[in-house]
Amino acid sequence: MRSALKYLVVVALGAAVAIVGAVGYRSAPWWGVSLSLLLVLASVLFSRAWLGWSGLIAWAVPWMILTYVFAQSGPGGSTLIVADSLGYAWLIGATVVVVLVAVIPPSLVGGGRRVAGA
Repeated sequence: MRSALKYLVVVALGAAVAIVGAVGYRSAPWWGVSLSLLLVLASVLFSRAWLGWSGLIAWAVPWMILTYVFAQSGPGGSTLIVADSLGYAWLIGATVVVVLVAVIPPSLVGGGRRVAGA
């Protein structure tokens, strides 16, 4: 039960970052993108440090699904992630951040000793 709750928190974090990032990247041009990418870095790094590879995947799946949905045209023809320089900076930048966190050696992510039962 406790393990399932950890993964539920990480999945919710990935979804929340997708929602906040999709809205926040346009809030203040280039500052919004930078802060949204910093949010992605902090949250995906936390997820990987806490739960390892499975935490990274549990964070990335809802983020990818929601980001894909937000980049599509809605029922009225509007889109939340627009195909312009800011939109591409958000999509490509966030993807690069996730890939960079994925290739960081585990010793740099969760540097300390593992505590039994944690």
